[in-house]
Amino acid sequence: MCAAMTNILVKKGVCQLLALNKFSIQQWLKCIDTIVFDADGVLWHREDVIEGTPETFNALRAMGKQVFICTNHSAMSANGLCNKAQKRNMYTDIHFGYNCGFQTLLVGTGVNNLQDVAAAQKSSKPMQYQQIPDLFVPKLSDLLKFLPSRNG
Repeated sequence: MCAAMTNILVKKGVCQLLALNKFSIQQWLKCIDTIVFDADGVLWHREDVIEGTPETFNALRAMGKQVFICTNHSAMSANGLCNKAQKRNMYTDIHFGYNCGFQTLLVGTGVNNLQDVAAAQKSSKPMQYQQIPDLFVPKLSDLLKFLPSRNG
């Protein structure tokens, strides 16, 4: 039975979060207690903060969410870090979330984009399944308008 199972390919999809209606996004946000943000490419690029991320981060905290920042950044240059991530099958953060059983959100301001997700979905490599996020949003601040503390 296990030998037969090795040939089965399960496809995982990614939901473009902003394609959902406002109510669905707000319901999704209510279901989340803890958020772990990758820093590089989600909150900032090199030394520059990505527009709207501090407000989004603080609005999530104001909702009572536990928010944490983690990074796999080291002393190497940004290009060196990107090359290292890409050599390790791209979405290192998505892979981490998958392995921990978290729901994953790919933020498009990072190293990878939806074209990378499409390539992973078409791949015949079994490990690529673990690289596909559950949800996608172009930039973190796109969520700001759905946060109750900002809807006045």
